[in-house]
Amino acid sequence: TEKKARVHQVISLPDGSTVILNNDSKLDFPPVFSGNSRDVYLTGEAYFEVRKQAHKPFIVHTGRFVTTVLGTRFNIKAQLDDPDFAVTVTNGKVRVSDDKKELGTLLENDQMVVSKASGQATQQVVNGREVIAWTRQDLFFKNITLEAAMMILSDHYNTKILFRNDALQHCRFTGTFFSNNGLEQVLNIITGVTDTEWKKENDTIWIEGKGCTGNE
Repeated sequence: TEKKARVHQVISLPDGSTVILNNDSKLDFPPVFSGNSRDVYLTGEAYFEVRKQAHKPFIVHTGRFVTTVLGTRFNIKAQLDDPDFAVTVTNGKVRVSDDKKELGTLLENDQMVVSKASGQATQQVVNGREVIAWTRQDLFFKNITLEAAMMILSDHYNTKILFRNDALQHCRFTGTFFSNNGLEQVLNIITGVTDTEWKKENDTIWIEGKGCTGNE
């Protein structure tokens, strides 16, 4: 499967992981992750929220660079015309390698920048939320599950979002939301098209309902 984004497209992968693709970026991935690893191939920039599978690492290939994770959130910037390759972790731990050796391990707010020409790697501490600010702009959700969408919106609006009924997580919808849309406006639209409801209790948003349209 190949997806090429013209806007910031949100993609739900076969294992339930979620990816936001930046403009003019491409992600290749299989319809099902078989074998002992979950391999995807990125050109451009993307933000990943990876489902944890302890015995099946998630591997992002970007040219000669390989980023390996078990379950985490991280950003990769690997534009073809960019002289550097950069990985930034916002949660969890990743391991970065090239075709010759392991370059290092990154934790939350760590960033590694590697020169494509020399292969020299530098590591520094950054503000991860600033690095992924581009993901909080216009988003296009295509046939995505409510579970994946709410993970993205939780980050987007820095709000805790939970489900009363786990079955609702599998509802799917398609829609575009813009950076000036408020969370309440977005939730009203999504729950309207999926026949669900939302309520706010203290600092938590709850998604509820007996069922929904758009089930898998």
